[in-house]
Amino acid sequence: MSRFGAICVYLSVWIMMAAGPLFAGATPDSGEHGIGPKAAFPKLNYNFGEVFEGDDVKYDFSVENRGDAPLVIKNIRPD
Repeated sequence: MSRFGAICVYLSVWIMMAAGPLFAGATPDSGEHGIGPKAAFPKLNYNFGEVFEGDDVKYDFSVENRGDAPLVIKNIRPD
């Protein structure tokens, strides 16, 4: 696998692992009938193009709260 492919796979897996458990199931803020916080990621991956060994690459992924309660993100740990 090329370095570019490895970076894309790494970023996609990291986003799924970091965000999935944070937003699964009911939360204390969701109330009895409300939907609570609901995370939405407008973009789940990013194509860096050709990347060479030693190059620094960076991309900021955004998260939107489409729920009716505050969205609190805790314990983000990139590998």
